[in-house]
Amino acid sequence: MIRAAVLLLLQFPVIAYAQQVKTVHLYKPIDASGFNQDVIVENPQSGAVASTTSEMAMAPSNHVLFSQAYAKAKKMDAGNGLADNGKIIYRHKLYQLKKFNEPNALLLPKGSQGVLNFTPVTFEVISLLGFATEGKATFSITLLYSDGTTTIKSGTFPDWVDGPRPIIKGMGRMKREDGPPMYDGAPENPRMYEFNISVPEVKELRGLMIRNISGGEIDQKNRVVIFAVSGYNRPPIPIDETEEPAEDPKEEAIVVETLNELEELPVEVGVHVSLNNVLFKQSTAVLLSQSYSTLDSVSSFLIKNPTIRIEVAGHTDAYGHPKANVMLSRERAVEIKKYLVKGGVAGDRIIAKGYGGAKPIAPNDTEEHRRLNRRVEFVILSK
Repeated sequence: MIRAAVLLLLQFPVIAYAQQVKTVHLYKPIDASGFNQDVIVENPQSGAVASTTSEMAMAPSNHVLFSQAYAKAKKMDAGNGLADNGKIIYRHKLYQLKKFNEPNALLLPKGSQGVLNFTPVTFEVISLLGFATEGKATFSITLLYSDGTTTIKSGTFPDWVDGPRPIIKGMGRMKREDGPPMYDGAPENPRMYEFNISVPEVKELRGLMIRNISGGEIDQKNRVVIFAVSGYNRPPIPIDETEEPAEDPKEEAIVVETLNELEELPVEVGVHVSLNNVLFKQSTAVLLSQSYSTLDSVSSFLIKNPTIRIEVAGHTDAYGHPKANVMLSRERAVEIKKYLVKGGVAGDRIIAKGYGGAKPIAPNDTEEHRRLNRRVEFVILSK
């Protein structure tokens, strides 16, 4: 009986524990189209030339990559090749390569460009997986939004040999030529790298236009090679619904920019103070340095009036996704609370709230009106 019980304990708990393990990939693959070359050998019968459409570097370094199944069939050293399912995982990022028997890379010689299109997404960070050949390569990235607007960024990929901070390395490469596979089995090379792009606009992104802008004469060297795209959204900041809400204002908010103006305020519950000079980096919760003097004035005001409790209220215009606007306005309010606490104000005297575009003070019909709606206020809750 005891032996049977021990056997049961050995069998069932291990299975139950395995079912509870779940890998969380914060970066999700984006199914993009527009890859222009097949550079991964997957068919051991047809060989490198027939299985691909282009090499990735100029001759004599005319290499391509290959799959693990190909490596196994050709009896290469263990560990060579890209995963047959096309998945590349790095920490909490998941990239999905295109199928190995179709165009699976965006290959850009100097001066050329390509476009990766996808179903519109609203990710806050886009991550490219790729490398450069023939030395590091610089590229521009135009973020293409669904409304027809664009944002331009730039970046650099290191060379696929010995570059810094790879996310995958040592998968091997081989010559794109007929005959027995001439492959490099170095344990550290080739390498792939990530390049992350913060999306500055909270709106739908439909694609990326990428151009190789490496310096020097336009020739076939310094190629940019991109294999996959993933995206990430920060999780929403939980809002404590038990927090005491501010009363709706009975009159227009008071605009305050200096400590003298703050000291002249009527200290009454429900008074709204619009902090006109508190500014953030576009579409982020990063405070700009010109905001500090106004927030220092708020800190001084609260320290001189130690019984006052306030709500810091973040507001946006109505442009963009409502949930994203609420999240952004909440993050901005939290950043202001952090700044005031660092300035000596007790944290339990400040409530941070984000309202998005739910409480406009002007119509959202012009840029000037939308600018008025993008604001931060503090509201006196008790005195």
